[in-house]
Amino acid sequence: MSGMARWELWIDRTECIGSAVCVASAGAYFEMHGHQSRARASEIDADEHVIAVAQACPSGAIHVRVKETGELLEPQD
Repeated sequence: MSGMARWELWIDRTECIGSAVCVASAGAYFEMHGHQSRARASEIDADEHVIAVAQACPSGAIHVRVKETGELLEPQD
C-alpha cells in the first residue's frame, strides 16, 4: 500500500446514546448534532486515537473500517 491508510468513520445513530465521550476525547473527529454524536468526516487518515475512542464508546456506536479492504476495525465482536 502506498501512502497513508484511509479509514471510513461513522456513528450508528440507532446505537448512539449521546454520551459525548467521543466529542470530549476526539473533537477533531466527532461533534454533537442535537442529542447525538456524529463523525465530522466520513473518511479520515488512519489514526489509532480514533480506535481508542471507538473502544471507549459506551454504546459501541462508533464504526471504523479500512477503506481499501473493507476490514471492520471497530466495533469488534
